[in-house]
Amino acid sequence: MMQLVVVCSGSTEEAMNETVIGWRDLPLSDQGRQEARQAGELLREHGFVFDLAYTSVLKRAIETLWEILAQMDLQWVKVNKSWRLNGRHYGMLEGMSFDEIASRYGEQKLHNWLTGYDVRVPRVEESDPRHPSHDPRYQDLIPEEIPSGETLLETFSRIYPHWDNKIAPMVKIGRRVLVVAHQNSIRGIMTMVEGLGPEEVFDLEIPQGKPIVYTLSDEMTCIKKEVLGA
Repeated sequence: MMQLVVVCSGSTEEAMNETVIGWRDLPLSDQGRQEARQAGELLREHGFVFDLAYTSVLKRAIETLWEILAQMDLQWVKVNKSWRLNGRHYGMLEGMSFDEIASRYGEQKLHNWLTGYDVRVPRVEESDPRHPSHDPRYQDLIPEEIPSGETLLETFSRIYPHWDNKIAPMVKIGRRVLVVAHQNSIRGIMTMVEGLGPEEVFDLEIPQGKPIVYTLSDEMTCIKKEVLGA
């Protein structure tokens, strides 16, 4: 049997104010840093040690990982960053509050965009300075890989190869792996590990500051799931 630990990145001020974040690169709030430290403390108290860590290329996830490793005195652990673990890209909705979106487009569209599996959000034009193609962290991607907005299906589709080719092989050979990501990228991992349908993951709570510990079979399916500190 093998284990995998997953932690959701901590809070930002904008998210606490019900603003759509997506790929906007925002730092942790004071509460977010405390959530990350809590996660590190819980993991240390339960005797966890890691060989490898995986995270996104967004500041709030990286800062969350730093805080966790500092609490565990594991700053030496090798860290792998990938855009494939970013949360969902919400296109033109990024930076808008829920109230603003509802006022401009209607409550039903807001609901559909936030919870629909294959519902397209308004896309950002490539000429727009906010388009990811203008961000140096994505310069090594081919144009077809750079989103201008994503459905949840498209988000999961870029996460699956990273799981299959990078993370799962390390877990299978016995490496002790920590993944720090975002709610929707964690949902993508959940669909594979827990064998859930895409619609089912919306009903699952993904707490901030409380690590999710999976015990996995040789087939990389969930035998046991525990949320530390719950």
